Amino acid sequence: MTPYERLKSVCELHGTTVTKFCGEIKKSKGNLATWKKGNFSSSDLKAIHERFGVSSDYILFGTVELPDYEKHCVSLAGDEGFVKIARICSDLETEAKRELYDELYTLFEKKGINVGNALKSDEDK
Repeated sequence: MTPYERLKSVCELHGTTVTKFCGEIKKSKGNLATWKKGNFSSSDLKAIHERFGVSSDYILFGTVELPDYEKHCVSLAGDEGFVKIARICSDLETEAKRELYDELYTLFEKKGINVGNALKSDEDK
């Protein structure tokens, strides 16, 4: 996945497009071609971080320090699958998220993946 594709995925996750984001930060559409080449200024990366909460390392290199359970999700689903899963999960109510985490914890446990208490609901910890 290229830096531009990662930015596009992050934008989609937040219900916008790269073009709209470009306008939000008062950049010309000409910036899109620069970004597609993987060239981001420090102010571009700062704006991406402030708007979406992702690091410049993630945008530029696809690297980010994730908790172990998220690393397993990414390796199982791939970047695009993870974005789709995250989009769905972000719309869930708190109780539904707790149920999902409990189910994931059980699934990981069955697969022999140790995620510690990361996915357990607060009541179970």
